[in-house]
Amino acid sequence: MIEIPRSGIAKASEAPPGTWWRSDRVIDTPKGRQVEASVISIKCPECRKTSSLQILVVGTTPVGHAISEDGTVTPSIVCPHRPCSWHIHGRLMGW
Repeated sequence: MIEIPRSGIAKASEAPPGTWWRSDRVIDTPKGRQVEASVISIKCPECRKTSSLQILVVGTTPVGHAISEDGTVTPSIVCPHRPCSWHIHGRLMGW
């Protein structure tokens, strides 16, 4: 389990590699519904690009990644930017 420190900066260009930050918003679904979404962004420590875990709450059901009370993320975190191969089982520190 890799621990990922929380960034005090919510601007991707200024966040240090290997850190995470959170932004909450309401988004529109393709069917015209509005749902709450927490977007957890992580700056990859290998390729230094930003990617996001999206946790949607539809009614009371989370969809996508899940984060436990201690910050453990399931399923594992994979950098989507190729050819980067960063893939970890992680815990968000300060969650």
